Amino acid sequence: MARNDHLSGDEQQRVSDLLVTRPSGDMPSTSGREVAAAIDLLPVAALIYDRDDGTIRHANPLFESLSGASNDELAGHQILDFYRDAVEHDEFISELLRKGIVTGRHVTGALGDGSKVWVDTSSRWVVYGGKPAVLTLFTDIDAEKRAQLASELERVQISGLAEISRIVAHARLDSEAFERVVEVVNRLVPFDRVGLVLIDPEEETFTLKFVRGTEVDSRQEGYRLPIGRSLNAIAAETRESVLIDDIETARFPDDFPGLKANRDAGIRSLVTAPLIADDRVIGTLSLRSKSACAYDAESVALIERITALLAPALEQSRLYDNLEREARERQIIAEMGRVINSSPDLNDVYSRFTDLVRQILPADRLAVTTLDREGEGVVILYRSGISVTDRAQGHRMLSQGSMTTVMMDTRKPVLFHPGNRADVEREYPNLLSA
Repeated sequence: MARNDHLSGDEQQRVSDLLVTRPSGDMPSTSGREVAAAIDLLPVAALIYDRDDGTIRHANPLFESLSGASNDELAGHQILDFYRDAVEHDEFISELLRKGIVTGRHVTGALGDGSKVWVDTSSRWVVYGGKPAVLTLFTDIDAEKRAQLASELERVQISGLAEISRIVAHARLDSEAFERVVEVVNRLVPFDRVGLVLIDPEEETFTLKFVRGTEVDSRQEGYRLPIGRSLNAIAAETRESVLIDDIETARFPDDFPGLKANRDAGIRSLVTAPLIADDRVIGTLSLRSKSACAYDAESVALIERITALLAPALEQSRLYDNLEREARERQIIAEMGRVINSSPDLNDVYSRFTDLVRQILPADRLAVTTLDREGEGVVILYRSGISVTDRAQGHRMLSQGSMTTVMMDTRKPVLFHPGNRADVEREYPNLLSA
């Protein structure tokens, strides 16, 4: 195809006679064979297709090389088989109808192997075989265009990351600051739902500190759940991001309740990235989309750059929160001491005492109990909150199978997270009626 790089004087005149626009604006009236021979001499990829039905009529050798298909293979196909964006082509035809010639239009074309290529196009009307047709010249600009787009994307990402950095540097990462952060994140990596989780490795739980977007059942902001079998557990254990292209086809066990809840809410793809501060996984950042395959390796890399900014800020915010909570708890505990010594009326003391307890330990039911003199029974001295049959104030029950007996023996609190009814029946059967 080197012959196309330099045309002889006769060849240049021949192409000019056939393809150059006349002052009158009329289309050249020539045979299809003459036009095909002329465009085969062009030093760029060229294609002719019918104006009315878009059928490809002829491709020159350089277009064959560009598309990876021969002229015989291309003939009879529709031009929209090449153009990846039908709307884009329709807009081009409208412009061509107005102007007669359209140059410098950058479009993406589909190659024979399914990949895409950026090309610079110049088009005009011609007559091919006695019928109106479109002649388009293609210049491969794929490498330059991809470099340009990559540079623009990098600029956008750097700008977004800098904005996130400024937000977390000038404000504690509270709900308002997180709202500003996710606005930036959504510009960089679009999502339908985003959640920031704090992990408590000692209690083996995770708390949904911030959530925005699509509602998911039992996954609202503020919920605290066993970490168990979850993507948060995988991300924390491996210290690596977890990417799922499509929940519908993902090979995860049925006992991952979070995945089922997300699938039921219409979520299809997701990324969960660990938040690492001081070499510890303190939580995760998760992005969800209702579209399958919404995230790729580049998305994951960008999300990890975001978590690298959020993790230190989140840890700092957590330390501040802990200090404030501890100060508040000390104040409430001091108030408890004053309440205990404030009145001879025990019911009044218990009522005020349990109200204070709820301020630092939220509970649906609180009870003050003691062992009877024989040590065989547990007596409920005071109860507030949810009423339970056979658990009213003053009720006596057997001490065997109760938490009270264990606490009396060990002089330590008991933390119980039953997974099912069998766990309760085995450990503390007295709780079954509750």
